[in-house]
Amino acid sequence: RPVVRRNGDDVTIEFEVRAFCDVTVAIEDDRGRIVRHLASGVLGPNAPAPFEKDSLRQSIVWDGKDEQGAYVDEKDEIVIRVSLGLNPQFERSLFWSPKKRIGSYPPTIVATAEGMYVVEGLGVDHIRLFDREGDYVRTVYPFPRDKVEDVVGLDRRRYPQSDEELPVKYGFQQASLLQSGTSNLNAAAKYHGGWAATTMAVWTPEDGGPGRIALAYHYLGRLATDGTSGDLPHKGPRVAQEKMLARSGYVDQRRRVIGPSSAAFSPDGRYVYLTGYSYLQRHPGNRGTWHGVYRVDYAEGEEPEVFLGTMTENDFGSENDQFMVPTSVATDPEGRIYVSDFMNDRIQIFSPEGEYLQTLETDKPARVLVHQRNGEVYVFSWPARGISNEVYRHVNLGRDYWRNFENTFSRYTGFADGLERIDTYPLPSIRADLGGMVAFGTPMHVELDSWSERPRLWVVGEKGRVTAATVSYWGQRSIEQEAADNWAGTGIRIFELDGDEWKLIRDFSRDVAEKVVRVRPPDFARQRLFWNPGDERLYVAEDSGFGKSFRELVRIDPDTARIDTVPLPFDAEDMAFDINGLAYLRTDEVVVRYDSQTWREVPWDYGEHRRNIQFSSIGGGKRTDAISALATPGRRPVNWSQGGMWVSPIGKLAVSCTSRAQARERESGVRHRVVLEETEPYTPQLFPGRARWQEIHVWDRHGRLIHEDSVPGSTVLCGVGIDREGDLYILADSTRAYNGKRYFNEMTGTVLKFTPGEGRIVSRDRGVVPLSAENYPNRPPEARGGQTRTAWVEGAHWMFGGAGWFGFNTARAGGGCDCWRSRFTIDYFARSFVPEVGHYSVAVLDTAGNVIVRVGRYGNVDDGMPLVKEGGPPNTRSIGGDEVALFHAAYVGTHTDRRLFIHDAGNARIVSVKLDYETTETVALKDVPDQGGERIR
Repeated sequence: RPVVRRNGDDVTIEFEVRAFCDVTVAIEDDRGRIVRHLASGVLGPNAPAPFEKDSLRQSIVWDGKDEQGAYVDEKDEIVIRVSLGLNPQFERSLFWSPKKRIGSYPPTIVATAEGMYVVEGLGVDHIRLFDREGDYVRTVYPFPRDKVEDVVGLDRRRYPQSDEELPVKYGFQQASLLQSGTSNLNAAAKYHGGWAATTMAVWTPEDGGPGRIALAYHYLGRLATDGTSGDLPHKGPRVAQEKMLARSGYVDQRRRVIGPSSAAFSPDGRYVYLTGYSYLQRHPGNRGTWHGVYRVDYAEGEEPEVFLGTMTENDFGSENDQFMVPTSVATDPEGRIYVSDFMNDRIQIFSPEGEYLQTLETDKPARVLVHQRNGEVYVFSWPARGISNEVYRHVNLGRDYWRNFENTFSRYTGFADGLERIDTYPLPSIRADLGGMVAFGTPMHVELDSWSERPRLWVVGEKGRVTAATVSYWGQRSIEQEAADNWAGTGIRIFELDGDEWKLIRDFSRDVAEKVVRVRPPDFARQRLFWNPGDERLYVAEDSGFGKSFRELVRIDPDTARIDTVPLPFDAEDMAFDINGLAYLRTDEVVVRYDSQTWREVPWDYGEHRRNIQFSSIGGGKRTDAISALATPGRRPVNWSQGGMWVSPIGKLAVSCTSRAQARERESGVRHRVVLEETEPYTPQLFPGRARWQEIHVWDRHGRLIHEDSVPGSTVLCGVGIDREGDLYILADSTRAYNGKRYFNEMTGTVLKFTPGEGRIVSRDRGVVPLSAENYPNRPPEARGGQTRTAWVEGAHWMFGGAGWFGFNTARAGGGCDCWRSRFTIDYFARSFVPEVGHYSVAVLDTAGNVIVRVGRYGNVDDGMPLVKEGGPPNTRSIGGDEVALFHAAYVGTHTDRRLFIHDAGNARIVSVKLDYETTETVALKDVPDQGGERIR
């Protein structure tokens, strides 16, 4: 047990441990609130101050002051806590709903006897099973932890930091294990992230064993319903078409890959039929269709065969062996194949061998479905996209035909009963945003539940999203459109036939709003997390599309999981809270301080009046005036992200600013400045090998500059921290090199600790003033990647590689620019919490760079047993250890010594992790006699 001695204000804490471990010493009040974060670190040869190195016996002195340097008068209310062995444990899922959408392409829904399978993707991919009532059952992908070893064909790698062999994620964002679509590719859809599937089919055997899942886009993806790949390599044959599309306005000519929009299994699960190959991939222009149906042997893995029609663009017609814009395919229990032949106004029916059987005439069939128990045929009509001018001319149909077109669907008796029409209904309400600069495949998706007591339809429409092309073309208008939270009504809806009416029985968006308030998904998988010590709530910032800013925050009570939203005075690029709960909002040029409860401005002593403050990267946004804003020398870089800021416990503000250009003058003085004098512009220091991008400046609590250009040579940053002693912590894009050899993943960066003004980064390749070969340091470089390229780090206390994710870190396959990012953080013990995105973990480091513990391991949302049952999925399973299951965890926040929060985009949730210890001892100061001594003020 610790021995505590009092001598006036000085309190000496002595203890001894049996072996080197991590130790945390906190000064708390009698309510358990930390008054002073005294020390935390790993004992041993690299023990951080104030611990003694290489000693099991420790003696630490508390000077009687609180976190902000004021003496604590009521010493008898103080408790000394000494804790050993940081022991994080999964507490609960926050801000999580399996019904919340993640992408704009309409999710594909497939009905089976087991339930309804739903696939959706946008950078990350999800496959989830729901029961017939619309309640969540389980996640099939990301693969469960106990099944991922049974997925054939995944790349695996042994990671040097842990010696663990782990599956390697694919794609430019490195956010998916699926290899079937654009989320697997380095260059495709690099801003939003791509999709694994444009369609899906599911087959389940009658014996109830694992079924087959077929994903289709570029390749056939093969999964089993039990979360494995069913003993088959996941990546099957290529099933996509390619087309060199002509330049259309702002879109360059390039080869596009077009996947199918409809798939169906044969009843025995052997074959997959694919159709709906339309290449309206960009708007305007680029219209065309392949007029046939592919058949793929699911298990054999051979290239698809043209089974019906012709897989050519111009060979269309109205004979029984021809199609004109086939849009969907379905099968019945006898193996017959139904194809919706859109521009021929018919459903064509074929035998399992491909022989023509019958035609069902119906107006503009966009989708055909077959009831799997009674054989009834359901035909849905809505405008198809991608119809070529040649087809329009052939049928003599003008484009204004669709202006008054009514979306309907019709029921017919089964094939054996003559395909007689039962009735025609207006199509149940589907919100489908058909505009936008980028449109993929079908504008809506409908699925028939053949196993419900009454006929049920699951319907969902495309959701328009602002893309890079939209921003380029429309500018401010698109930013305003994207900023509006207009996702209500865009979720899956379930309708049931009640007599002659289809009644809405479930609306996923309504369920999402009730559970997590905000229906809109985060853009670019960005959820920055901020803990407010003032009200002890977690605040979540999600970007307003390409504006790279946020105008409201999501506020979460971690104890109850209650959620609400908080509007902000202006749209900010970043924010921070100080230890008193003041909120700091920033643009590229200013930082404005507010009371986070009233949102009244708290002016800086050394600030200036500013008007129309806002950040939104290309205009628009919410604006305000500031009485006294803190001016910074920042400007907007090409990726618009500023790199982070942090407030130390004693009020020091560290701000990363992008200021690659020299200062520019304006009529009223100087446009950008750090120094106070109007006549002295900010000019950064230069030296051979100095790269320019982001710079870190430090102000005191009054707004007075105390450190200028604190770590010269740093480039793109994903987070900045400053501790009580004034030392800086940064997550830099420089990929770590060991003995001159780069860490294998060039998309990672490095966490570094510096004392302001005592360190720098010297680049061999990117210096504004070139570094000559004779001036190369006589040692291997510490970095090989990022905007610094090959570089040497001078004066750092320590470096920790394999950290975060940086979209600017590579030029492979057209990369080097991406809106996805990551963010590390520190706590008031100055422990660093570092996302290891590819390693499925978060590393916790002490102030000497020692790894205290790693939090998390590979898993999906059903993995891990929570400490609190409410808020998580219903059937979680233990994975051991800290029970924290992660897939793509890029953002973290912390409530010092209480909780760690992790945004895991791969599982679409925020994980709350309880921070506890293996053992803790406390000593109440009221039980320790004061040995005397005067307080020295």
